[in-house]
Amino acid sequence: MLAHQIDGFRQELNFRDLGGYRTRDGREIRRGHLLRGGAPGDMTKEEQERLCQMGIRTIVDFRSQGEREGNPDPPFPDIANVHLCAMTSADGREIDYSPSMLFRTALRFKGRDKIRSLMEYCYEIIPFGNRAYQKMFRLLLEEQTPIVLHCTAGKDRTGVAAILILLALDVAEETILDDYMLTNTYRKSLLEEVYGSHRLLDRMSSNAHTFFTIQQGVIRSGAESMLEAIDRRYPDADTFLEKEYGIGSREKKRLKELYTVESR
Repeated sequence: MLAHQIDGFRQELNFRDLGGYRTRDGREIRRGHLLRGGAPGDMTKEEQERLCQMGIRTIVDFRSQGEREGNPDPPFPDIANVHLCAMTSADGREIDYSPSMLFRTALRFKGRDKIRSLMEYCYEIIPFGNRAYQKMFRLLLEEQTPIVLHCTAGKDRTGVAAILILLALDVAEETILDDYMLTNTYRKSLLEEVYGSHRLLDRMSSNAHTFFTIQQGVIRSGAESMLEAIDRRYPDADTFLEKEYGIGSREKKRLKELYTVESR
């Protein structure tokens, strides 16, 4: 099995556990409580049944309403399904995070690597004033766990959620980036398929290669851009978490009590 993989689920679902990561103070994130992945609607019947047996209390869906209607989450008995669209425009409208939307938007950017520039821009703005992630932290503090956080592929919007949680639990930045990049390991077969289907274009254009990568995976500079944007706006991660998400010293201590244990 891959690192943090959950038994009983196909690798390409990108369904994994944040449990097991070490914190800076030597503790370890509890296993089986903070889960991240792709849309449950893509699970087989057997995988959905397995999910029901895991004691999950809450499923958080970070997709737009249009995406939800196209691939709705199955109704799981006794599991609350919470819709928190993680990408909205300045006026509050939900943004459909699809490859076609990304391609159209990228055309507005200057320079040769337009797709990379767009992705980095999205990551630079998503952690600020984001009500979806604010509500996510409230769910964690209210102990609405075990919780599954997902979007379409469990890589970008879910990846940002994981970065924020790991920051709040005092996990080292390099570990946070490693977790983010695990998506490309889990979804390796899908990445190889899209590269192979567009082999010539992939070799000819850096824009095309980046586009194919973010279609099925992630690029490290996305997460790095987010962390750098936080550093530019705030003196440290603690100040960022308190100002943007209400996670002050008391809330942070509570999160650690709930979701970390002494290391084995």
